[in-house]
Amino acid sequence: MNYRRLQATCIAALFLMVEAAFSQTVYWTNVGTGKIQRGELVAGTGVEDLVTTQVIEPVSLALDLVGGKMYWTEASPADFMISRANLDGTNVELLVTGLDSPSGITLDVAAGKMYWTDIGTGKIQRANLDGSGVEDRGWAYNKRRPGSV
Repeated sequence: MNYRRLQATCIAALFLMVEAAFSQTVYWTNVGTGKIQRGELVAGTGVEDLVTTQVIEPVSLALDLVGGKMYWTEASPADFMISRANLDGTNVELLVTGLDSPSGITLDVAAGKMYWTDIGTGKIQRANLDGSGVEDRGWAYNKRRPGSV
């Protein structure tokens, strides 16, 4: 297997997400280039730029395969936010703004919720998958920097 091309592309990647247990597609955020990308795991070929505009510094990524969406946290100079798009990178939507420094993100698709950590406040927060209903759900131990959920 040739992993060299995929490995070279992922040097600045902060987070990788395998599409499904039997899939050969991997999604990742590339903070070095400000892109969200995907590629074929086995051959290391077919690397695609999915989101290259409306994103500056994508940090963490979560996939909703059933709903056909990807969600990510972002740390841009203007704002710290959570956005989503279709799995092919189209239809980018800004969901939550005004966060301190969101980091890890995960989805509870069955409950219609997303959860994220905020390393600036030490909070674990959640919202509906459309970004409404933001709630604090807890604090990291001693309010230290929670990196992932």
